[in-house]
Amino acid sequence: MASVWPTSIDTFANPIYLKVDGEDIVKASHVVDLQDAVVAIEEVVAGAGKPLNFASNRFIADDSSFKSVVEALDSEAGSIRDDFTAHKAFVLPTDPVQHHSNVIEVTSIGNLSSVNVQNALQEHQSDIDAIMSGGTVDGANLDDRYVNLSGSQTMQGPLAITESLSVNGAVILGDDISDTVTISGELTAVGVASVNDSLTVGSNILLQAGSKIAEQGATNASYLLFDTDKLELYSHKDFIVRIDADDATDGLSEDAKFSIYNGLGAEVFSVDETGDLTIGGNATSNEWSSLTKLNIGASSSLEIYDNKADFDSDEYHIQLDKNDTSATARLYVTMDGDTGNNLASPDLLLNLDESATLVTGVHKLRSGIQETGYFGMRTFSDNAGGVFYGQGVNFKTQLTNSPSSITLTVDENVNASNISVVHMNEYGFFYEFDSVAVGAVKVRGTYTTVGN
Repeated sequence: MASVWPTSIDTFANPIYLKVDGEDIVKASHVVDLQDAVVAIEEVVAGAGKPLNFASNRFIADDSSFKSVVEALDSEAGSIRDDFTAHKAFVLPTDPVQHHSNVIEVTSIGNLSSVNVQNALQEHQSDIDAIMSGGTVDGANLDDRYVNLSGSQTMQGPLAITESLSVNGAVILGDDISDTVTISGELTAVGVASVNDSLTVGSNILLQAGSKIAEQGATNASYLLFDTDKLELYSHKDFIVRIDADDATDGLSEDAKFSIYNGLGAEVFSVDETGDLTIGGNATSNEWSSLTKLNIGASSSLEIYDNKADFDSDEYHIQLDKNDTSATARLYVTMDGDTGNNLASPDLLLNLDESATLVTGVHKLRSGIQETGYFGMRTFSDNAGGVFYGQGVNFKTQLTNSPSSITLTVDENVNASNISVVHMNEYGFFYEFDSVAVGAVKVRGTYTTVGN
């Protein structure tokens, strides 16, 4: 029996005395087989070319001997050891305390000086700690730096800006009633800036020319337009200005008012919180409506009601055709809807034109007013002398001054001569004449005062 090693494992009787033929004698074949097996093992171990067909892998051929296997594995192990040693020397930190994140390189940019991840994270952590504690990073704290937002942003807490905030996209500041946005510097919005809660601005809000402050989603309906040559406020809805609106909530009255001033700083229009309107300049209106009454003036005033007008003044001045641009200016008073165009209308109470001609009804003095007039006449005496005539003329109104002369226009003269005016005052004058022949004497005409 020959040994089957190394293809398989030999089988020997154990104990060996079982391999006998009824006698206490070991068969030679078993001893020989044992020798063959030992030799085969020795040959394999010694590398005498005996294959180990069952020990192959991707590094060892199927027909490799045990010796060649050991040699191959030793060679591969040495190569791997050399590679690992070189890699370890290249990437591992010299400081054993540092972590293996240091094997990843980073590029130093900005204020970051580290060249590995671990130190970079430590630098960032130091900056974050400084910012959170209100300290400075690179010589400035967070509030000192510009905040540049290039996309849509949502701010859910307080935002304090001490310098400039530039917004190139849509920004929504706040989404809760408790959010407050405080800006101490300049707010420049190139895109859309939405503030959903309180906004406090300590400096200027600058808008580009032609920009609007408007209701979101309805920019062409209600807006405040800032342009290079105008400021336009447009609304298709009610426009309401509440003066001292906090009276209802805090009970404080501050005598607030809404005012408009001219370029020299003089107030031309104001409304106080009680509703009183004051106009310092000229007011032009096609129609002015007052619910109760309209007051004009202070110490001397005009009060206009629905059914009357009261003049509380020492002087009441009506000035017609101030600029002398009309030849038909007049003051007229009518009743019952009369337009005043018909001077014969019974509803025309008074008409005073620019020539100072007064058309009115019966003139009657009120009780208690006494009239002063002129009287006089001249008659003939039978004693020696000619025939003389004379009579006083009473002015229709009392003149302010005594006339310097009277111009007589004679329409008819019968047997009269030496017509003259001999006495004048503010109430009238006296005229007289002589007869030149026997018979009727008659003089008539008109007079005009000179020098009133």
